[in-house]
Amino acid sequence: LGLNVTPKVHLMWRLETRCKTDAKLTGGLGYKREDWVEKGHQTSSQTREQHRHNVDVKERAISMARLHQQQTDPEVLAQVAEVDAWACTGPRKNYIKSEEKSKQERQETREKVLN
Repeated sequence: LGLNVTPKVHLMWRLETRCKTDAKLTGGLGYKREDWVEKGHQTSSQTREQHRHNVDVKERAISMARLHQQQTDPEVLAQVAEVDAWACTGPRKNYIKSEEKSKQERQETREKVLN
């Protein structure tokens, strides 16, 4: 299209009143982002790349399903969390996770814009 911004963002700028209304909602405009879709694409691409050496389509599908089962099985996740907790030396002092810091910054920015 030759635009310097994506059409979605361009549209959001054009509809300022709508964006202001949406920003007041819990979570604001962040819920309209599509990061989760991109994360899904990246994860599936990684999985396909890990299994590309397997020529047989059926065997590849089985192997990918096993990997997915391992990564999402509650028992496996519980054991991983238990091992991590056992190996952990405790929380760092005055440490804020990057997700929490980003969330806090977004909230502050949203409040500045709305006021």
